[in-house]
Amino acid sequence: MEKIKRTLANEAAPALIICAVIVLNLIFGALSGALGIVVRAEETADLSISDVGDTLFADAIEDGRQVTVTFCMYEDALDAHATGKFVHMTAKKFAEKYPDFIELKYVNAVTQLDSEGKLFDFEKYKTDMRGEENIIYNSSVIFECEGNHRVVTDRVSSAGFADFFTLDSSLNATSYNGEEVFASMISWVLSAKHGKAYFTSGHGEMATLNLYNVLTCAGYYVEEINLKRTEIPEDADLLIISNPRIDFERAAETSDVRTEVKRMKTYAERGGNFFVALDPYTKDLPVLLGFLSEFGIGLFDTEDG
Repeated sequence: MEKIKRTLANEAAPALIICAVIVLNLIFGALSGALGIVVRAEETADLSISDVGDTLFADAIEDGRQVTVTFCMYEDALDAHATGKFVHMTAKKFAEKYPDFIELKYVNAVTQLDSEGKLFDFEKYKTDMRGEENIIYNSSVIFECEGNHRVVTDRVSSAGFADFFTLDSSLNATSYNGEEVFASMISWVLSAKHGKAYFTSGHGEMATLNLYNVLTCAGYYVEEINLKRTEIPEDADLLIISNPRIDFERAAETSDVRTEVKRMKTYAERGGNFFVALDPYTKDLPVLLGFLSEFGIGLFDTEDG
């Protein structure tokens, strides 16, 4: 998961002129350094938010639902934090815009006391909705709605809150994506169903942070998978091949070797869904294009006029 976030954050958005989307079963829907982060921004930075939430949250607001956003440090500590202050400002903007829908809470991850001195139950958040371990630091942010919870924890930098920023390869912040991340996480905890999306790795894949957030907003858990080493898990709802620069491996049809293509074919045969984005300037992908051609998908050059 860490690798995905770093890849999505570190790589510039490629000029994807052609995007081939393969749906083999169900239609792909629901998509409607190490020293820490360096942030250079004015104290008076305008962190106003757009009206995107009016559409995303309309049904939940009408139904009277409520989302709680819990910071694992107190307000004064957040406002003095180099990166956390920006996240806190965004959170307050959301709470001001949707006062009956979004509630902010503050707890101390060390003492485990909330801002009123009451003991906060961290145990319930130490595993995610799949029962897998969550790591909670003082820079973690917990999103919750009616039992659904998602913990956002920076596992990349020592500064904290890296998930809310786009980082370059030196872990310097190149942009702040607070509104986008908040909207996707709030949408995630509002969703009753959470599928599993896997990004392939090992072929120089590139993707934008937007794609990760769109998938999260659509209710997906997002992880990375290297098909050279492992089969596509049974819980995979979607396999994403995002702008690969190096071709996939293939063995002779009579070989017993489980290559990447064989693993993708097995996944397809059991009704797997694919999302494939290709850069038209990356030509040397005969194996991947051959796999796509089996489903009637091709990459063709066209001329204007």
